[in-house]
Amino acid sequence: MTVRGGVAGSHRRRGWETFTDAVVAAVSAKPGLVAFLLWGLAAQAKIKLIDQDRHIVLTAAHPAARLAQGFRGSRPFSSANAALESRRAPAIDWSLGDR
Repeated sequence: MTVRGGVAGSHRRRGWETFTDAVVAAVSAKPGLVAFLLWGLAAQAKIKLIDQDRHIVLTAAHPAARLAQGFRGSRPFSSANAALESRRAPAIDWSLGDR
């Protein structure tokens, strides 16, 4: 999703909510373990669409929030990998590789 520069939330009420609800529900319904990283209140509202007994759900403040104190230091990528490995699933290679 994109927003107009400097206009937080400019993507709201444009149909993205319906689309992202459908994507989250579809991914949650698939077999296999998924790590969901929900950043910000809008993303965290989607937790009701996720089978939390089967999947990993990590939450944090949105990194673009004015004072993203809840995001800084949350180590979302290493936390996701630790949660995956604790369930004997492979870690994710988060590197961007060659650009």
